Amino acid sequence: MTTTKTHNTMNSDQIKADLIKAAQAKLNAHSTQGRNSRLSIIEVAQLRDIVAGNVELNSNYNGQFFGLHSLN
Repeated sequence: MTTTKTHNTMNSDQIKADLIKAAQAKLNAHSTQGRNSRLSIIEVAQLRDIVAGNVELNSNYNGQFFGLHSLN
């Protein structure tokens, strides 16, 4: 059982790391696009909170993030 728990923790940590990287990439694109960015101020604030570690990331948040925001 400990192997499964350790494996699940590693997967969870990787998901969180991937989510933070995706949020950072969106913020970088937003910065590059300037006035042409389609992100709202609320979306930018949410992304900054993710990158700064100011939110508790869990598997439910992961689905919400990718469901509401494209990575383009």
